[in-house]
Amino acid sequence: DEGRISEAIATAEQALKIASANYSAHRVLGMIYAQMATNPPGGRRGGGAPPADAMPNAISHLEQSIENPPTFGDFTSRAVLTRLYVASGKFDKAIAILPDLIKIGWQDGAPLLMEAYAGVGRTSEGIKWLEESAPDNPELYGTLGDFYARERRWADSANAYEHALENAPRSFDYRVY
Repeated sequence: DEGRISEAIATAEQALKIASANYSAHRVLGMIYAQMATNPPGGRRGGGAPPADAMPNAISHLEQSIENPPTFGDFTSRAVLTRLYVASGKFDKAIAILPDLIKIGWQDGAPLLMEAYAGVGRTSEGIKWLEESAPDNPELYGTLGDFYARERRWADSANAYEHALENAPRSFDYRVY
């Protein structure tokens, strides 16, 4: 509801006036602006455009919400931040964060990482990262198979999907590849 969102924004902004480095207030604002940036007003069918400042505000506040060094509590903020980096073409920033998120178990990060590498024209570097990481994290083999296929490396792609299927034998997606 619009009123509650406005109230949350006002409360977080007031908290920042008191303590400008308040991680929680930045996290609240970052998440609200991220929601605004990725979901237009009125929903997907509503046809509205997100506010022009939503994406930069989301990124700025989420960057300020991450403690240094990052803590486990920063996981969601970092995950949302990397999605925003990729969506806004800030691929190098996403590449700097995503490997650590993937290593601690965020499987949704692997396709984002490959998208970021592809976005800066470094697909082969991304594939190398996956090749080195997949033996320790077999869930990455599906993403590796996808990226081998993008590079038309069909035999490597089939091999990666075989490894993915060994890890997830009931996966319909891997069976049809």
